[in-house]
Amino acid sequence: MDSPEPLPLTAAAQPPSGRFLAVLLLILALGAALRLVPAPAFQAVGFDEALYRDYAVKLDRVGLAGYPDICALYLEQQQRPEAGAKLPPTRFLYVGCATLWKNLFHRNTPMADPRQPGFAGRDPYLISLKSVSTLFSLLQLALLPLCVWRMLGPGPVIPATALLACAPVPIHMAQHALIDGFFGFWAMLALWLLWESLQRPLPGRLLALGASCAALVLAKENAFFVGAGLGLLLLLANRAGFGKPGKHVWLACGAGTLLGVSSLALLAGGFEAVLAVYKLLVTQASVLPYAIQTGDGPWHRYLLDLLTVNPVLFCFAMAAALGNGWRVPATAYLLAFVGATYLVMCNVRYGMNLRYTTLWDFPLCILAATQIRHWAGTFPGRAVLLENAVLGAACLSALHLYHVLFIQHPLYELASRGLLEALKILK
Repeated sequence: MDSPEPLPLTAAAQPPSGRFLAVLLLILALGAALRLVPAPAFQAVGFDEALYRDYAVKLDRVGLAGYPDICALYLEQQQRPEAGAKLPPTRFLYVGCATLWKNLFHRNTPMADPRQPGFAGRDPYLISLKSVSTLFSLLQLALLPLCVWRMLGPGPVIPATALLACAPVPIHMAQHALIDGFFGFWAMLALWLLWESLQRPLPGRLLALGASCAALVLAKENAFFVGAGLGLLLLLANRAGFGKPGKHVWLACGAGTLLGVSSLALLAGGFEAVLAVYKLLVTQASVLPYAIQTGDGPWHRYLLDLLTVNPVLFCFAMAAALGNGWRVPATAYLLAFVGATYLVMCNVRYGMNLRYTTLWDFPLCILAATQIRHWAGTFPGRAVLLENAVLGAACLSALHLYHVLFIQHPLYELASRGLLEALKILK
């Protein structure tokens, strides 16, 4: 039994039943609770979190007009011989959203002293950064059902949403001042909007697609990975049956990217400043002892890390990749994106980390959901029972691993050694 063909847009737009909505809302509520409850064992301030806080404090003090000075100070400090690799201030969108959050909700809250106990839970800048991470994790979770419904119809909506709601890494990203979950939302949005634009390039969709491409550039330099994946999808669209990549779709992606780069240059003080920041980041990251120790490995390292942290989801997603996933245009589209971005990401020297795979959360959950339904459908008369049983086992396995990795063990960074130690494979 093959996976069901994606429904026409008119069928996919049919209103869901009350029971369907009730189950979906229950799953969304569970996913929201897992992201909002401050349960992780790691309660200190991580290295990256401290740097994001520093940028947020500086931005709050000098404003947008002074942001070139922040970038200039970064270049000055990083050019010193004793300087180690530090994340760059060009990740403006995350820092800017956190600063806006602080001014909206914590304007009168004084900065906490880093030397005092409980600093992470009292400092308005750290609280704002974590709030932004949580908000965009919730937005990603809420957006997923709509994306799945539009791409594949109602069938995979509930299983895909349940898999994302219980996935360990997205929950972890929602509970710390880390940019990767924030970036994953924009990657997911751009990937979905490109699909919609390929089906029917309406002006609103094209504008939203361009805006999401601009947001990716302003969020993180990893936008290059997403751009490579989207570019391949555009090139393959006609032949693979993804849709028609007319000139308006190309223009939306190109104009959005150019807008993001131009805005970043304006904030940083010029294109030369942006290039200098990225050049320093690449140069220094390649000699950073921590990156050398934890960021290297063979091309299949990401496969092993994904298998370690969420084995049931990974196995079903891989089954889709090796089997029926290529038979349906929508799932083939997702597989092509994962494959293209994987090819680029696994070749970055000393730059591999499970945190960077958040841009795959969206496609992997959908692929696993369609494969679970495909497998269950091979048992007529028991399909619903088997689908629910496998889905429940997958979610319980994911929640158990989250508990082990992040509650029993104070894991912050997601390097392979830390994962293996938390699971007692290494002792």
